[in-house]
Amino acid sequence: MIFGHNGFTSSAPSLLLLGLGLAPLAAQEPPSSLFVDRVDVQVVNIEAFVFDKKGSRVTGLTRGDFEVLEDGRPVELTNFFAVDRDRRVESSPEPGRTTDKQSSPAETPPGVQHPISLVVYIDHFNLRPSSRNRAIRNIEGFLQGFMGNGDRVMLVGAFLGAEAIQPFTGDWVTVASSLNKMRKAATHRQVDEAALLRTIKSMTLNDDPRDAYQHLRSYVESAQSELRRSTGLLRDTVRSLSGLPGRKSLMYVSEGLPQRPGEGLYAQIQEIFDSRQLRTAGLHASSDALGEDQTSLFEEIVREANAHQVTFYTLDASGPTTMGLSAATGGAAIVGNAGPTAFAHMRKANLQEPLSELAEATGGTAILGTFNFDKVLDRLADDFDSFYSLGYSPADIDSNRYRRIEVRVKPPGLVVRHRSGYVAKTAAELMADRTLSSLLLDVDKNPLEIQVDFGSWEKSGRNKFRLPVLVRVPFSKVTLVPNGPSYSGRLRLYVAVKDQDGAVSDVQQSPYPIKVPAARLEEALDKEIGHLMTLVARGGPARIAVGVWDELSGIDSIVHQELLLGEE
Repeated sequence: MIFGHNGFTSSAPSLLLLGLGLAPLAAQEPPSSLFVDRVDVQVVNIEAFVFDKKGSRVTGLTRGDFEVLEDGRPVELTNFFAVDRDRRVESSPEPGRTTDKQSSPAETPPGVQHPISLVVYIDHFNLRPSSRNRAIRNIEGFLQGFMGNGDRVMLVGAFLGAEAIQPFTGDWVTVASSLNKMRKAATHRQVDEAALLRTIKSMTLNDDPRDAYQHLRSYVESAQSELRRSTGLLRDTVRSLSGLPGRKSLMYVSEGLPQRPGEGLYAQIQEIFDSRQLRTAGLHASSDALGEDQTSLFEEIVREANAHQVTFYTLDASGPTTMGLSAATGGAAIVGNAGPTAFAHMRKANLQEPLSELAEATGGTAILGTFNFDKVLDRLADDFDSFYSLGYSPADIDSNRYRRIEVRVKPPGLVVRHRSGYVAKTAAELMADRTLSSLLLDVDKNPLEIQVDFGSWEKSGRNKFRLPVLVRVPFSKVTLVPNGPSYSGRLRLYVAVKDQDGAVSDVQQSPYPIKVPAARLEEALDKEIGHLMTLVARGGPARIAVGVWDELSGIDSIVHQELLLGEE
């Protein structure tokens, strides 16, 4: 996908006050005399799962049994729900009422239900057909028993892009039909394993360490590029869940993602050539291997998940064996004392590491090393139906600081699982995430009554097109405040594009200050504000999402439209 600079190209700044005959106001920061701002109260919610030493779930705990610390400092709980597996009900009878610390949840009248929005994310790119289809069979049975009590499921398939195969629904028949379609999608892990095997053979049969190293680097660079795409799609999917209310969980299904792409290849080249040969060739396999760690990509996903309170449940569909690669090599190409078995075990551990990290850091569970998915999925269902919800208000809302969360239970011998921390997002960042929601989830809302008009596209290079876009907002919907001899407002515009392959551009945003003379305010209220921009996108079907955020009122609108670029 091609979108000019980071996905979006704007024309010269042009804030048009349509129909007023006023000169355009260039985009700029609001006047310094405008001191109006909003205070948003943020509540941090934590789902805590408590177990005894035998791994059995512990119910019946009260608010007074928990202690929550943020960065090592105790915080006061403002919300406490004890949810049982039968009814998922709130332990407090109504919002705002506190529960006596010594009371039992059983003494409290039932409250509201807690439905779940569950995303089942099938990463076809990182699966083989047999593994994918086996996992879907098990997931199908799990979902049939899970759906109910207002729960909703969305199915996402990922390859070169991520696509909502089935938007959120509570209808089991619809979900089953969509799962069946996902069994027929193309996969890629078998292609990657074939490329890895070719690389090993090329290294082994090569007498020149530099040439062998070039084969290694070629595979690693390709694997890194594919990993960045796969993690980026997963991260953006998590971001798009920002606007969903209630509990959110994501079941990620793959055969793992490489924490260190090419880790085993660096070990192999040190088996093929001795240290003197590598030094003479100017190669540093050990230090290069250390530099391949891609932890930061997974930390970005965790950051998004914890910011939007999304719990990860990761499922390794490859099962308990390492037969894939070790059987394929037959020992012919793998060198070293342990041969293909050790190589395959190293690769499997490398692929499973991120699955464990994603689940653990977000308070979920990793399902690894088993084909008995039914039993493990039953335990996952228990997570949905039996937990403690803890909430508190942080002392500050600094958006760029990681905050470590620790939950303690006072009764001895108990273990608690929960997300490890979070980074608070600014309101502007959350609005960008909600704009993504419109692309993936088909979620629109339009209280500002914005309208988006497209002009005639023009060709701009090979399969690239320039598209004028006009965003219109009724003046009467915008919050304006007195500011000297005029009235001022602050809007911010957001734009994102998804192409026919499911690839998504970065969300581009621009400030949109408004200033109208007080004498013309009444006239302005019958008019529209307009902002003209130019998108540069690849030809073919595209979905364009536009968001407008009124910074003074906090109200936002997000809409999307489908169009076809490059065809009459």
